[in-house]
Amino acid sequence: MSDLVAELFLLSAALASILSFFMTAWCLATDLRLAATFPISSGPFSNWLVWLCADVATQSSRRIAHRREALLAMATAIRLQSATAVDARVALIRQLKSTVFNATAVHRQLNSSHF
Repeated sequence: MSDLVAELFLLSAALASILSFFMTAWCLATDLRLAATFPISSGPFSNWLVWLCADVATQSSRRIAHRREALLAMATAIRLQSATAVDARVALIRQLKSTVFNATAVHRQLNSSHF
């Protein structure tokens, strides 16, 4: 469920970023008299700088979310590698113990057969 929420967040942030970019361009084009009209004629959203700030904010949130996902994936991979390394060490220690036990048994048999 968490992956679905993360994917939906990234998708909505991408769409919001695209929308705010086009609103910035449209509002700036209207201010430069390259476009006829901008639908918001008054208020804070009538300024292209507000739309640019919204675009920067959505881009930043997307990058932070991507970084967080990358860090979580990296941490999971490191945990898997360390778990595999621990399992390998445990298997090696078991093998060494059995080898030492077998060598000790053989040594005892050799010593008992000499007497």
